[in-house]
Amino acid sequence: MPTAKAPAKRTRKAPAKPKAKVTRVKALRRPAKTVLTLNHYKRDFESRVKIHNYEVNALLQDITKGWELVKPYHTELVKRVKAINF
Repeated sequence: MPTAKAPAKRTRKAPAKPKAKVTRVKALRRPAKTVLTLNHYKRDFESRVKIHNYEVNALLQDITKGWELVKPYHTELVKRVKAINF
């Protein structure tokens, strides 16, 4: 008895991929050479030291203000702890 063949399955085509856009990158060019003298480095170092000293002095002033703000609370706490008899 003849049997019927199952119909062949069709494979689907993959969707078309969009083509990648080609962008041109400009070639990097080296900037003009700048010649720095020892005097340039010296002035830069001195200015950086001045900035550093300013920042450190501002930090010390802030720490001093903070300590002066906390000092009365600290002395009060010390008095209360000493008042407790262990």
